[in-house]
Amino acid sequence: MSTTKKNTTKSARQTATEAIAEAREILTRRQQEHAAAVEAHEELTARLHSGDESVTPAAMTEAAAAVERAEILVKAGEQAHLTAVKKAEVTDWTSVAGLVADAIRPALPGIPVEVINTKPDRSKHNGQPVIYVHQSHATKPAKTGGGSLSAAVNVELHTAAPLSVSADVLGKAVKADPQIAAAEVNGSDQVAPMPGGGYVSVVGVSVQRGWESTPFIPTEPTDYHARLAATDATTALRSKLHDIRAGGALDSRGELVKSATVDGQRHTLVRLALGLKSTASARPYTSPIEALTAGLVDLESQYADGLGRCTAIKVEGQQVEVTGQDNRHSTAWVTAQVEYLAAVA
Repeated sequence: MSTTKKNTTKSARQTATEAIAEAREILTRRQQEHAAAVEAHEELTARLHSGDESVTPAAMTEAAAAVERAEILVKAGEQAHLTAVKKAEVTDWTSVAGLVADAIRPALPGIPVEVINTKPDRSKHNGQPVIYVHQSHATKPAKTGGGSLSAAVNVELHTAAPLSVSADVLGKAVKADPQIAAAEVNGSDQVAPMPGGGYVSVVGVSVQRGWESTPFIPTEPTDYHARLAATDATTALRSKLHDIRAGGALDSRGELVKSATVDGQRHTLVRLALGLKSTASARPYTSPIEALTAGLVDLESQYADGLGRCTAIKVEGQQVEVTGQDNRHSTAWVTAQVEYLAAVA
């Protein structure tokens, strides 16, 4: 009777991200222990100043030693976290190059786009145009363990005739991709001859926050991540509401509802609320409820630190609070349950 052995080998992504998450968890615990030690020492000192003779020299010595010990452990934790981040730079992990390639393919129809982890060969050219996306440096997981990735890649266009790859075209394609939240594109549209014939044009793409389709996030989500997602939604909405007059202001709330892991994938449900405050002299031209609802609906397929990719949105409440003298102040609120997906294994 034969049995199938389950493959338990961890990918570079898993190993790197788990190491960062573990180091950060230890650092957070030590920081909390340090804060508690400082508070205990300060309490004993305050009791002495009030004349409490029950505070013994031994207690003071022990409290001071606890503070010193905690400080040393925090510094060691900070160094361990930094080391984990540096070790995460694995050269065979070229996932960001893949993100860039997927983003630029629609903008360059008819030209093959290939991802490689070695420098493109410029010693020969077969006459056909091709684009190489080359990532020579490792992908770096976010220091926070939130799931985003960063790396610098080069986009090389090899052609038989002198033709440049447009940095403007690539920049628009990269920035329009929902899996690339922040990136810079640098290039001068210059073309150079290759030693083996043909021409090459190079554009650099620096991705600060990129996301795999299902990001790997081993750390458990918290209310903090829900509030951060709400803040990000507010920031995105603010850039769209150009018709808010002076005096209007956006607000947000976020809370974790529940989280469950099934077959290596974590489904997280959060409740997000967006609010728009205004006065009688600062009414938005568009309906506040409509604008806020659109802001929440726009989250679909977007990514959030510590939560993953948004897979579903259900608007569950709308209300307008009227306050102030003569009802001159109002705040519109729209609340929704939002589900996110992340990989944990």
